[in-house]
Amino acid sequence: MKLNTEKYNDLINTTDCINALCKQKPMMVINTQCGTGKYRFKKLGYKDGDLLMEFMLIHDSDFKDTDVIYHKLGDYCYLTLNQFLYAYKHYVSA
Repeated sequence: MKLNTEKYNDLINTTDCINALCKQKPMMVINTQCGTGKYRFKKLGYKDGDLLMEFMLIHDSDFKDTDVIYHKLGDYCYLTLNQFLYAYKHYVSA
């Protein structure tokens, strides 16, 4: 997918904002199909026209589902921008 200059500039602005937000608050609690785990933001990527955010599972004994999440899903969780914003909204208001 080819981006025109305006869309490219919008994408750069969006990624800059998301990177700044994630540097300030890199930790996030994410509910997965295997339970709730604590994750740390790692990086932003771009796939099939969408931003993808990579989070790494933190092995924290306060989260009882961590081992199940690790064995069934692995160390990484990928969220689209909309999924991240939804999770962040609920994480911040909790």
